[in-house]
Amino acid sequence: METIFDYSPSEKEMEDLLGDVVTKDKYNEMRTDGDEVLADLYALFMYRKDEASATKYLDSISKKDFAESLKASFF
Repeated sequence: METIFDYSPSEKEMEDLLGDVVTKDKYNEMRTDGDEVLADLYALFMYRKDEASATKYLDSISKKDFAESLKASFF
């Protein structure tokens, strides 16, 4: 599955979005739910102000109430 690591997050992005700088292996241990991974991708692209890419990941989240709460947190 695609993760934020496919987009080379900076240390600052990881700190701001995940609360810490983590390795890819640690990230994969932390995120076992696909919707959480998609949420992180959404957050990364919103952080980068790329709403088109962010929306692609938000729309892929299967738990629509979770997706709506994420969207509300950025707007």
